[in-house]
Amino acid sequence: MRTLDDKLVNRLEEILGAKNLVTDPEALEAYGRDETPGLFHPPAAAARPGSAAEAAAVLKAAREAGVPVTPRGAGTGL
Repeated sequence: MRTLDDKLVNRLEEILGAKNLVTDPEALEAYGRDETPGLFHPPAAAARPGSAAEAAAVLKAAREAGVPVTPRGAGTGL
């Protein structure tokens, strides 16, 4: 699993608050799959923005750090 640089983690925590940035490997397992059989790819982190402005700031920080972002919906696989 890829890890994030501390500078980016700190920036994301500034944007979201620590409770809205998931970095615990065990907690991230739920973000690595949906209902598609056999599909599992845990992320390095999961950001849970509370507004469009936070989402935009997260995407900007990731772009500046050269880190790819994969949007996630409800995880239903539909």
